[in-house]
Amino acid sequence: VLEYVSGQPFQGRDSAGNVQFYVTNNGLHVGTANNPGVKFFVSDDAEVVLGFQNTAARSGSGQLWQYGVAGASGNFYLNNSTDSRFPFKVQAAATDDTLVLNGTGANLGSGKNLQVNGTQVVGAQQLAIADLNQTISDPPTQAEVQAISDKVDAILAMLRAHGLIAT
Repeated sequence: VLEYVSGQPFQGRDSAGNVQFYVTNNGLHVGTANNPGVKFFVSDDAEVVLGFQNTAARSGSGQLWQYGVAGASGNFYLNNSTDSRFPFKVQAAATDDTLVLNGTGANLGSGKNLQVNGTQVVGAQQLAIADLNQTISDPPTQAEVQAISDKVDAILAMLRAHGLIAT
């Protein structure tokens, strides 16, 4: 039951229990007494989900997207409910600046790595590998061949460290 009292926000009464619906000059507040710092605020003690449905999508079947906070885990997610897919999740334990998107691109926070299917593909920048700067004699000496082999090994180690090739 919604009730409007002059000068007061809408409030749930009687059978509405602890459900509140407030429209104030600060915004719309659902499930909370009021959170004046936010223009739109939804609160619940379980899972909080907001949905957007296009009933006239090009495919003819419509599309439903939901985003919210999962109850037990506290993870934030974006859910393609039509196809039962979760393409985007942020775990509750994510630290500050884990991923930053800005006008110049995407940055992983300090000490973070990028993984694809659980395999690290980009890691912290490695030390530079010095140029060989060596003239090779004809025929090459064992020391020259070893120097080239050492440089190739160093390059491979760096590629592995960045996850660009498998170990």
